[in-house]
Amino acid sequence: MPNKYSILPAEIRYNPNFNFGEKVMYAEITACADENGVCTATNEHFSHAFDKSTKWVSNSLTSLKQNGCIDVSISKSKGNYREIRILPLERIITVSVENDNVYAFEVPHGNATSLQSNQSNFERLWSIYPNQSERERAEIAFLELSPNADLLDKIITDVEIRKTSDEWLSGNIPYLCNYLAKRKWER
Repeated sequence: MPNKYSILPAEIRYNPNFNFGEKVMYAEITACADENGVCTATNEHFSHAFDKSTKWVSNSLTSLKQNGCIDVSISKSKGNYREIRILPLERIITVSVENDNVYAFEVPHGNATSLQSNQSNFERLWSIYPNQSERERAEIAFLELSPNADLLDKIITDVEIRKTSDEWLSGNIPYLCNYLAKRKWER
């Protein structure tokens, strides 16, 4: 029996890979899941809950599975008993909220390890950048750029040189997000 409450995490809610129905389907799976994140609801349950066809249910589940949100297993020895397991979402998308604006972006290279590495590289750049405004937007721009070690070194070298320029010494320093988006180190 479903819970009264469902969960619709930001990683799903703001993910451009999902349509509205797939987002609601994910929420219903969370409402039907046990404490281990396993849902045993049937396609007929979902079909009845949303007044949609079982084909619609199947397509929604397939999309959620293909995008790494759920895993579906069927046990033939238990009479085609199906389990829908909710998977960790940190691999899929990262969401940032700033001033009531929501920014969503895919995790670079599709794994959390490279996200952690990029965050540590971002900290390295942020610590030397003289304009410490708009940090969240700067993180988003940095993660979208996803610079390798050589590019990061080039950016840091350019920032160190610009810190001594008349323009930057006079206080005309762009936000880091704009510096990165406009690829200022190439000029």
